[in-house]
Order: sequence, then C-alpha cells, then structure tokens
Amino acid sequence: MTPNRLPTRRARQRVGAALCVLLASLHAGPQPLMAAAARTDDPPAGPAQGPTVDRSAALATASPDFREVVRTARARVFPAVVYLKCLRQGMESGRARTEEVGGSGVVISEEGELLTNWHVIDRAIEIRCLLSDGRAFRGELVASDRDLDLALVRIVLDAKHAPLPVAELGPSGELEEGDFVMAMGAPWGLNRSVSVGIVSCTRRFLPDSSEYSNWLQTDASISPGNSGGPLVDTRGRVVGINTLAQTAGGDLGFAIPSDTIREVLDRMRSSRDVGWSWTGLSLQPLRDFDRDVYFEEPTGSSSPASSPQAPPPQPASAAAIASARSVAWPSTASPARSCPPSADGSPSFRRACPSNSRSNARRPPAFRR
Repeated sequence: MTPNRLPTRRARQRVGAALCVLLASLHAGPQPLMAAAARTDDPPAGPAQGPTVDRSAALATASPDFREVVRTARARVFPAVVYLKCLRQGMESGRARTEEVGGSGVVISEEGELLTNWHVIDRAIEIRCLLSDGRAFRGELVASDRDLDLALVRIVLDAKHAPLPVAELGPSGELEEGDFVMAMGAPWGLNRSVSVGIVSCTRRFLPDSSEYSNWLQTDASISPGNSGGPLVDTRGRVVGINTLAQTAGGDLGFAIPSDTIREVLDRMRSSRDVGWSWTGLSLQPLRDFDRDVYFEEPTGSSSPASSPQAPPPQPASAAAIASARSVAWPSTASPARSCPPSADGSPSFRRACPSNSRSNARRPPAFRR
C-alpha cells in the first residue's frame, strides 16, 4: 500500500502548488490594470503638469457675450443721440396754427453738428435739442435735402460749454445681410430708447422714396419719433439714419446709408445745399421683371423726360440727346421673340409671357415717415 500512496501524496503536492500559483496570479494580476486605469484618470504628475484650463472661460474669451457687445456699442453712440422737438407753423381753416413735431438726431462733430431727417425739421420755425445728459439747446438749420430726406442741424452752443458727445460715422458698405444693428431714438416721444435687429437688405430700392438712392432695410423696430436717429452696428458706429417704417404686418424699417451721407455732407456744409444736377433724362431698365418687359439689346436706352409741368426746352433736349424713339440700335443684335417695331419707330422689346396687358404685380406699400 505504501508504494501506491507515495505518488498520490506527490500528486496532491503538485496540485496544491499549482492551485497556489493560480490563486496568486489571480489575486495579483488585476492590480497593474487597476493602477493603470487609475493613472489614466489622474492628472499627470511632475513638471509636465500644466494649469487646468476652464473651457467655459476660454469660450467666453473667444466669442464674447452678445449682451456685452450690445452694451459696448450702445455706450459709444447713445450719449450722442438727441431728442428733437420742432415747432412748425401751418394754416388750418384760414388760421395760423403752431404744432409740435418730435424726432431724433445724432451729433457727429464737436462743433455741434447733428444729422436728422428732412421731414422732421420741414417748415420748422424753432428747433429744440435735448441731449441724453439732460442739457437743452436751440438748433439752427444748416442744410436739408428732400430727396434724401436728410438734414444737417447745428446746435447753438454757449461760449462756455462742456464738450459734446460725438458719434462716429462708420462705413455702411461693410454691412451684410444678417448683421446685427441697433436703432436708437425717441419712438413715440419716449426718449433714450434702443431696439435690436438685423440688416435685412443692404441695397433696397424704393421707387417712391428717393428714386436714385438705395436704402438699408432692417427689422429693428423703427416707430414715429425714431426718424433721424442713428442705426448703429455692433462696433458702435453710425451706419445709417432711420427714416422710413412700415409696422403693419411686422417691423420693416429703412435707413439712409452712411456712405450716401458722406457723399453729400461736405456740400451741405459748404454750400448749404446738396446740389443735385438735373439732366432731364428718364431711364428705362433693360429687364423689368415687375412690368414683364425685357429689351433684347445689349445697350441701354434713354429719353428726355417730358411732362406738362416741365415744358421744353429741358437739359437733355438742349444738349441734343435723342429720344429713345430715334435711338439707332446695334444691327448685330438678333432679338428672340421680339415684338414687331411700333409705327413710331421705338425699339422692339419682348415680354417673357406675351400679353397685351401690363403686369399686375403689387407695388411696395407706402412707407411712413
């Protein structure tokens, strides 16, 4: 029996040793993995460890809070906004009557020059100016232009006066659709008001308002009393003068671009007039979508304007500029789908959808000044 028990004891010893090794390996094996996992979660130690970066602070530094942008831009222009009250004389039932007209303006020079609208100071016998700090002055008209609806007024300053806050006249040509702007002024006589919106269109043409000028269109709230106030970009620069509004069906406002103002400002200062030239020409677009009329020729046409109120001779006629009815069109042009020439020899044109009636497209609404 003894020879049979010896292998059994050795076998048991071997099995026990194998089990001990296995248990030891199972107990010690996971420790390096857990330590490695702990090291990946912990910040690196030693000189290589850098300062902890606050992601929210870095994001705020990269793109500042929009509220702060608005506050900064407002602070640059708001002190230069002026509330205007004009006394206007008129006749009603054969009697002279004085009425008050409220509006806004913005100071653009240390000499007290401010910009506003023509319809604010039209027929005014007295102009009163109230600054945002409470100081009140009289104003005198320097120049105005009805076509642009723009006026330049100079504040009558005392010999000893504190410096006036001045707003910077910025470039409106840098604006793009979607840029944020602010409309400042005194809507409905409520002074020191600001509304925020975006630029809806940078070159809006309104046929019944300033025929040869474009407007800035915005959805910033512009109400009666905002007229003459500044339209300000997010950098605190005046990019327009608020002029027209259409509140029915949503906010729809228009401002005179600052680039247009720059073109006439020097003439208004020196000659007290914009000094528009009159050629007596009436222009016809080559491609008129609203009227559904399209000229096939590659060049334009022009004709002297004629009306019973403006009898000849007119500048265009005096300069021997031919009417469109006698313009010689290029013979190389091959109009497609052109209508036959009329009996008076006027150039042929075509309609996208041939018809004898004019287009019934709706004209834009009449905007309120």
